[in-house]
Amino acid sequence: MGCRVVLEAALRAPERVAAIVLLDGSRFPPHSDQAFESRFAAGEYLDLVGGMFRQMFTASSDPKTVDAVLRRACRAGADWQGLHAVHGTLRL
Repeated sequence: MGCRVVLEAALRAPERVAAIVLLDGSRFPPHSDQAFESRFAAGEYLDLVGGMFRQMFTASSDPKTVDAVLRRACRAGADWQGLHAVHGTLRL
């Protein structure tokens, strides 16, 4: 269905929702991992992933929830960048 559609449906009919599990089913073209790795290595993790995460929310999403998710993604990026610096290129 897509994250935005599922979240909007849950907002419109919360009485019909027991839980929500969001999965990223994005499909990227072949060799896109190299483009991602290049941007990560260039220190662009926060811009790239922050933009992708922001697209997962609707205009009516709770700003506190959006902020919490973005902060968690940014922390994961800091962890990834630290590992990358120690171990070199990682395959994700």
